[in-house]
Amino acid sequence: MEDFKQQQNYQYQEQQQQQQKKEQQKQVEFRKQAPDYKICQNCGHQNEPSAKFCEECGDNLDSNPKCPNCNADVYEGADICESCGAWLLNGKCCFCYADITENDKFCPECGNPTAGITCPKCGTLNIFDFCKNCNTPLTEAAIAEIQKVNSNPFFQNLNKLADEINSVSIDPLEEQQLQQQIIEAEQQLQQEQQKSDEAAKKEEKIQKMLRLEQFLNKNNAVDRTTNPQPKTENKPIISEQHKKMLERAKQNMAGYAARKAAIQDKQREMQAELNKVAQLTFASGQEARRFFEATRPKMGSAWECNYVHFIHPGPHECARPDLGGRWIITDAKNIIHLS
Repeated sequence: MEDFKQQQNYQYQEQQQQQQKKEQQKQVEFRKQAPDYKICQNCGHQNEPSAKFCEECGDNLDSNPKCPNCNADVYEGADICESCGAWLLNGKCCFCYADITENDKFCPECGNPTAGITCPKCGTLNIFDFCKNCNTPLTEAAIAEIQKVNSNPFFQNLNKLADEINSVSIDPLEEQQLQQQIIEAEQQLQQEQQKSDEAAKKEEKIQKMLRLEQFLNKNNAVDRTTNPQPKTENKPIISEQHKKMLERAKQNMAGYAARKAAIQDKQREMQAELNKVAQLTFASGQEARRFFEATRPKMGSAWECNYVHFIHPGPHECARPDLGGRWIITDAKNIIHLS
């Protein structure tokens, strides 16, 4: 039984990973379509390619800057292209924004490679302080940011809440199994009740026939005594075992529902705390990305930017994280706004 449950948990985890890959693929497809739109620099609205003025605010769209790598519209003040991820600030270090030349292999200010850093854990090439694929800290600034965050009481409380949430097990497979057990037990009891009702009707019919026979014998001239047959004592058709199974499954379901409600309360509490960070702004995009990656919740999450309120997998895909944003706690399939 334990092996079977472990196998189901493994299958569920695989399903979760596949679902996450699908969501990431949707984001990629959306990014591929982005160059087909004209992005308004004033309000962030996506306009049709043929539009000359923004459909939302009326701003002139012909002056929109373009990405030199993919020719997509880019936001004013952006340091990366959201469509292809290219670094837009030519001649600036992608980690600290210091001036660099084409011959500089390392930034003279921060010492990081000007071409980016390959993550030692997953092999992804990054122009960020944290790996965009596995969130591994890649620079001294990233490590310092983590130490700073870990010493902050506000984020210590957030980590404590995350640990409390992660310590409680609410496996959706368990809920499905309990629901199935309840359905099967109720169906079994319903079938047994139907058989019991049919047996009672049959017995009633037999007793009516016996009473009629007794009445007719009394009125006949034949001098004989008849004794009506006693009622047949049948064994109970409704199984006590199935009743107990149903009761036990309902109790287990109630326990599961209580655990799930407790987790959701903790998630709401944590989301309310995460929302407080949304008011922060930063001197640069990379400073914002360092901060938000260092404060990434230890659970499923997505990042919503303040600029156009687009939901990104993380701030590394946002062109204007310096304007702030917030982490949103998610489940495996959908983004849940817990306000």
